[in-house]
Parts: sequence; structure tokens; C-alpha cells
Amino acid sequence: MTFTPYSNTGPFTNNVVPPGISATFLNNIENFLDQIDSSAVADSNVTANGSGALTAVSLTLSGSGTGLTVQHNATITGTLTQTGAASFNAAGTGLTVAHNATVSGALTVNGATTLNGVLNLIGGSISRIGFGFNAATTGGTAITHGLGATPTIVLICPRTTQTTFAVDSVGSTTFTAFVGTNCNVWWLAIA
Repeated sequence: MTFTPYSNTGPFTNNVVPPGISATFLNNIENFLDQIDSSAVADSNVTANGSGALTAVSLTLSGSGTGLTVQHNATITGTLTQTGAASFNAAGTGLTVAHNATVSGALTVNGATTLNGVLNLIGGSISRIGFGFNAATTGGTAITHGLGATPTIVLICPRTTQTTFAVDSVGSTTFTAFVGTNCNVWWLAIA
């Protein structure tokens, strides 16, 4: 909201005539108050509980800088849709969720997303993901996953059908892929 600047009428001095009632003075005050008592205050779709909680039917944020910041154990309920770049627990534009804030309900992000930290899901958490496509041999091939931590799970899928495959020796930087027939494998490592 952009306010039109209030134009001062004074200075006023006690017990000096004038001042008298001035239409210009009163109109300036009334017009300024109308700007404050508009939008969020006069809109029946926006409510405040008197303790700092504001409820709005819809919220549109535009312009440069951070569009929406949710922090300090705040909660968003319902459906939150972010279109464009989004940043979680980092500086940037779009959506910032920090300090144990909770987003419950559907969170849809259409665009690039940077996640710096742990993604907590109902069935567990994910802190790192690596994937790739490598040649694997029957004698075993060491593949660098680049997670910097030992994966919780490593999945491989051979490019060739009707071959056996296995993963062994999973460490903080590599794992070994074994195949029944020399072939390429697609792999996914999750920590």
C-alpha cells in the first residue's frame, strides 16, 4: 500500500486566533485516515484476533525481495503455492521457511527450488541425494556417489534386461555395483 503524504497545516499555538476549524485541515486528516482504514482494515475477508494473528482469504505478494517469510515456529495451514524460484532456509526471493516453521497441507513449487538442510517426510527424512548413469561390469564397479555421507539406500537399474544386479561396499564416497552382464546402470543414492 502506498500512502499519499499528509500535508501539515500547522504549526498551531495555544490561545491564539486563528486557528479556527479549517475545511482544508480536516479534509487532509480525513483523507489520510481513509488511506490507513482501507484494504486490510476495511476488507471483511481479512481478520485479526488482537494478538497479532492475521487471517486472509488470499494473499498475493509481488515485487522484488523476499515474497513470504515464515519463521519462529509460525504455522501455515491450507494450500501454499509458490510459482518461480523458491529458497528454503537461505537468502533469496520467493518463499523462505526458517526457524522450525511448519507448512502443513499441500506445498506446490513450480520452478527451481533450493533445499539447504533436511527434508522431513512422514516416512523419514532425506538430507542428500545423488544419481547418475555409469558402466558396470560383472567383477564390480566402484561408483562415486558424491554425497559426503554413507547413503541409507542405493538403488540401481541395469540398462540391459534379464541380468542380475547388486550393490555392495556402500561408503561415504562410493559404492560398488555388480551386474550379471556388463552394461550401463542408472543409480540413485539417498542419505
